[in-house]
Amino acid sequence: MLREGGFHPGPEGKDPEALAGIRRSAHALRDSAPDEVRRGWASMYLGLVVENLFAERAAAPAHYEDALRAGDAGGEGSEGGDDLLTREALRHLGDHAHDAGDHERAVECWERATGLGARAGLVPGVLAQQLLLAVLARDAGDEAGARALAREVARWAEAIGADRLHAQTTGFLDGVDPTAAPEPESAA
Repeated sequence: MLREGGFHPGPEGKDPEALAGIRRSAHALRDSAPDEVRRGWASMYLGLVVENLFAERAAAPAHYEDALRAGDAGGEGSEGGDDLLTREALRHLGDHAHDAGDHERAVECWERATGLGARAGLVPGVLAQQLLLAVLARDAGDEAGARALAREVARWAEAIGADRLHAQTTGFLDGVDPTAAPEPESAA
């Protein structure tokens, strides 16, 4: 939730009754969804709720996996699934794999998410995913590849006016890890 001009994950400083209501609503939406894809979207958002509003990071991947199965229903790109749902689930599963040190799974998730975003014409989303692939290249010791990809992301982000992404990418080129947890706020 937004507080003091920014997002602060976890329940601290938030109304516990409102949070409980959000969780109940998310479960109810998932449980009453009329089809697999809508159940998948509800699972995706349930994962986001438990991860971001309740700081239950370890509980989120199961919901993202449910969303991935629903997005992939009937096979990649088929009538039964939803490529955008699959993309969202893969983005978040890749994040968890990256944080767990599972480089291979992170690459698999983020490369596939990038392709699905490209197929849907989501240029800013594709660029953001490519920045994450640059992070993985750096993590694997391919600094030259990471920098080459990041320079292209920065060039494209600037060209389309994606200022925040451009700033993140130039920060990456200066050595900042865009996947690192934010620094805790100091007490004033």
